Amino acid sequence: MRARFPRILWASISAELWRLLAVTTAALVTVIAFAAAVKPLADGQIGLGDTLRLMGLLVIPMLQYAIPFAACFASTMCYHRLGVDNEYQAATASGIRHRVLLVPAAMCGAVLALALIVLTSEVIPHSLRAAERIVTRDIGRLIETSVGRGQTIRLGEFDIRAKEIAALPAEASGGAVRAFALFHVLAARADRAGRVNYFVSADRVDVRLFAERSGEEEPSSVQLIFHNATGKGAEGAFQGETVYSHRVRIPNAFREDPKFLPTAELLSVWKRPELLRSIDERRRRLVARMAEQALLLELNERLRGAGTCILRTEDGRTFTISGGGLAFDPERGAWRILGRTEEAPVTLAWSGRTTGAAGRELFQRTRAAWIAPPRRPVDDSFAGLEIRMEHVVTTGGESPSDEGERAEITLRGIMGRTNHAAALDAKSTRALLASARENTAGLAGDDGRSALSMQLDAAARELRDRIAGLRREILSKLHERAAYAASCIVMVILGAVMAIRLKDALPLPVYLWSFGPALVTVISISAGQNMTHNSGTHGLFILWGAVVGLSLLALLEYRRLCRH
Repeated sequence: MRARFPRILWASISAELWRLLAVTTAALVTVIAFAAAVKPLADGQIGLGDTLRLMGLLVIPMLQYAIPFAACFASTMCYHRLGVDNEYQAATASGIRHRVLLVPAAMCGAVLALALIVLTSEVIPHSLRAAERIVTRDIGRLIETSVGRGQTIRLGEFDIRAKEIAALPAEASGGAVRAFALFHVLAARADRAGRVNYFVSADRVDVRLFAERSGEEEPSSVQLIFHNATGKGAEGAFQGETVYSHRVRIPNAFREDPKFLPTAELLSVWKRPELLRSIDERRRRLVARMAEQALLLELNERLRGAGTCILRTEDGRTFTISGGGLAFDPERGAWRILGRTEEAPVTLAWSGRTTGAAGRELFQRTRAAWIAPPRRPVDDSFAGLEIRMEHVVTTGGESPSDEGERAEITLRGIMGRTNHAAALDAKSTRALLASARENTAGLAGDDGRSALSMQLDAAARELRDRIAGLRREILSKLHERAAYAASCIVMVILGAVMAIRLKDALPLPVYLWSFGPALVTVISISAGQNMTHNSGTHGLFILWGAVVGLSLLALLEYRRLCRH
């Protein structure tokens, strides 16, 4: 009978413990999920049906925070009833040790810890992504609600305020998954420091939302088309023009934030940080800076050596430029193309551009030409260089109107015969940063090379710092998930020990004695995770120190229970 008695007692304790756990967890997650889902409903982003679906999806992520406290409460109430009903005294009087009585609590904690590991590693990230799609899938309603309330909305890189909105038909969408028209629009764009550097007003703005891949319905980028626009930017003022903005990625926290990624994806991102778009953007920015500088150095070397260099424009035209080298102009922030002598002009001979029976080749000559990266590249990718020429004399044109003198000509998308950007982009991020470090060390001497070095160093440092921050965040999230699982075991055991030791007290004070340390542990885990993310690995001492402290407290209370 004594051999079967612990099994019967374990079954009784386990049944009561899991019953209380289920009831408490259901109550907690329902309240927390409703609190998280009510804001999108109040803001008009989703309807009532979507709110109920959103609550159902948010129940799973909220388990990460509800399970530890619910388990602590359930074990406290279960073992306190064990003591109040004198079952504890009967069990100890029959020779059953305290550690035997705590086996159901330990088993419950172990099961919950494994469940938390699976939830945080796989299930919760997918649930959050599904919840995010409910909130963002009807972006038209979100934009319409904001416009109707007179609120400023953020679309791409612009802060926009409009008076009316209307959906555009599919034939006017330009290949976008969704398209809208905003009327009577005022828009502004700010730089990274928060200063407005571009503003525009337009009678109508077409908003086009594009998916990342063909067949997808979830938009990942946005493009704006301003009709009859008037404004002012870095390149001057304009009036009555149609202005196209380049496509800008729509930030998606559920795809870009490591805390919403499964553990397998976190480990993949640790090895290949460029899998995240935020890192890939900075990587492409570094590739662009390195490609621009490689092209400038190649052009300077060829002009100073052979005196000529073959270049091509963004539309595929090829020309041979003749000169004596490059010299940095600090006032313009560009490199001046020098002639072979002080009096000799810079010459551009265009390939395949002849006219008439004489077959004259098209030439452009200028005494003042500068080459530099574009002022406002289309995106972070390499977009070539710009050549600005003043007082240009053209001969050999296809028609008489092509010949003559022009005050200024700008050639965009200038690239060399060597595809520097493709060669750099093929490198791994680690190799790319190593090449950037070597190139920066090799750029010294004149002002132009110093300017190249500063630009390259800034882009490399930004990428390096972002990767370091990303890896700190991944490390902190992995340890946070493990710490939550470990603390769940300790919380269940601590609640059971405190309930037995204080069996003569009321249930609520008993729970507070275990709830207080558990709350401090959860706060310390979160604080340690933030410190690890922001500062480094020393934050892990706080993160795991809370779990260790809670374990020592449980061990101390258990020893006191055994003595008495």
